[in-house]
Amino acid sequence: MPGAAAYLGGDRSRPTRDQVVAVHVLTHETRHVAGVTTENAAECGAVQRDAVTARLLGATAEQAVALARSHWTTTYPRMPDAYRDGGCAPGARWTSTWPRRPGRRSADDEPDGPGGRHQQPGGQAR
Repeated sequence: MPGAAAYLGGDRSRPTRDQVVAVHVLTHETRHVAGVTTENAAECGAVQRDAVTARLLGATAEQAVALARSHWTTTYPRMPDAYRDGGCAPGARWTSTWPRRPGRRSADDEPDGPGGRHQQPGGQAR
């Protein structure tokens, strides 16, 4: 089973890289459906919502945050330039819900990104 289907039927506590990417692609494309036209804005919106998508697909809160963290620290830094922007980080210009874990009412409830501390792609703490 490829991608998102494998995530649905698999062990959400240890998703493969392909499963992480599949969940993220689903999130990214929903940003376009919502009207976001540029790739970097859609990508930034998606990394802020990956944990929510994972929850909707059946992950626990902890599993969802781990999936979002995995994408942010391992895949996002290697994305083509058109998909990345320096404005995509906790508190930066592209943020809308960042950082937000499932179950939090607002970004103010949780002042940390998917890595648990304010982190830049690649895992460097700010």
